[in-house]
Amino acid sequence: FSLGGIFQKRGGGGGGVLICEDGATVDYDECIWCTSAGAAPWLAKTGLRLDTRGFIEVNDYLQSTNDDCVFAAGDCAHMRNFPRPKAGVFAVRAGPPLNQNLRRKLAGQELVAYEPQSRFLGIIGTGSKESCVASKGTMCLQGAYLWQLKDWIDRKWMADYTTALAEKKKAMMDKMKMDTPSAATGKEALAILQESVMRCGGCGSKVGGSTLSKVMRRLKEEKSVHSRPEVLIGLDDPDDCAMVSLPSEEGKAVVHTVDFFRSFIADPYVFGKIAANHALSDCHAMGADTVSALAVVVIPYATSKVMEDMLYRVMAGACEVLKESGCALVGGHTCEGPELALGFAVNGYVDAKRVMKKAGMKEDQ
Repeated sequence: FSLGGIFQKRGGGGGGVLICEDGATVDYDECIWCTSAGAAPWLAKTGLRLDTRGFIEVNDYLQSTNDDCVFAAGDCAHMRNFPRPKAGVFAVRAGPPLNQNLRRKLAGQELVAYEPQSRFLGIIGTGSKESCVASKGTMCLQGAYLWQLKDWIDRKWMADYTTALAEKKKAMMDKMKMDTPSAATGKEALAILQESVMRCGGCGSKVGGSTLSKVMRRLKEEKSVHSRPEVLIGLDDPDDCAMVSLPSEEGKAVVHTVDFFRSFIADPYVFGKIAANHALSDCHAMGADTVSALAVVVIPYATSKVMEDMLYRVMAGACEVLKESGCALVGGHTCEGPELALGFAVNGYVDAKRVMKKAGMKEDQ
C-alpha cells in the first residue's frame, strides 16, 4: 500500500491508525517512521544536472556531469554509474577519493575513478546490551555479541576523528600518488625536478614565457593594469627596460624605494595586495605620488598550470592595489623558487620642498 504520510492517535489508547493515500487505514501499537534522504531544495537552483530525486549527478570521478569543476559526494550526490542508497558508510568511504581527485584536479593530473562498495554492514542497537541486530545484503543476525562489535566500531570511529586523527591523516596522504613538484617541498621537490623535464636555470630561472604572457594578457583584458602618460615604454610595448619621463613640473623630484619579502599566508591574492601596499607605503609616507613599479615575483616549483594560476592570483591582488594608488606596473622579473615571494621597486614624484622625511618636519608640512 502507499502511505499518505499521516497518522492519528486514538483517543485514550496507546496505539494509532495509519491513513494511506487510498483512504485505507492500518492499526498499529507502535509506529517507527523510516524515510530515505531528501535533496536540499537549493540544489535545483545551482544549474547542475540532478537525478530524478534532485541529487547532484556525478561521474566516476565524483565530478558533476555537466560541470567538471564541481565535485560532490555523500548524501547530496548521486553516482550515475554506481547508484547507492543514502547511507553514512558511502559518504565516509567517498571522502578519500574525493580528497585525492580535488588535489589532482588542482595539480593538473589525471583523475582516479572510484567505484563504491555494493553492500555494507548495518548494526542497530535495541537499547540493551543483550540484543543487537545486524544485516548485510540478505543476511540478518541478532545477538548480544553484536553489541560488543558495534561498541568497538563506534569507539574506533570516534577515535579516528579525535585521538587518532593525525595518524589517520598521514596514512591517507601517504597513499596519494602525487608525483608533481606542487605536492613536494624542500629536498623532495628538488629530487622530483631533477628527474622531470629539464627546467631552465639561466636568465634568473625565469618562469616560462608562455605562462607569463598568459597571465599578463588576462590581467590586461580584465583592465587590472593601470597606465599613466609618464610611461613611455611599459607593458604595452615591453622592452629590456621600461622608460618613464621625468617630472616636468618645476620643483618636483623623483623618489625610489624597494620592498621584497616571502609570503606568510596561504592566499596568493591577499599576499599580492599586502606586498603592493607595503612597497607603496614608503612613497606615501614621504608625500609622493606613486608613478611606476617593477615587480619581482618568485613562484614555487610546480606544473605550468599551477604556476600560471598562482602567478595570476598574486599579481591580480597586487595590480588592484597599484591601480588604487594610480601607480603603473611597467615590468618586472618572474622566477621559480622554493616558496612564494613578491616585491616591488617603486618610483614616484614629490615636491622637493614639501617632502615628508623621518626627521626635520616643519609646521606647515
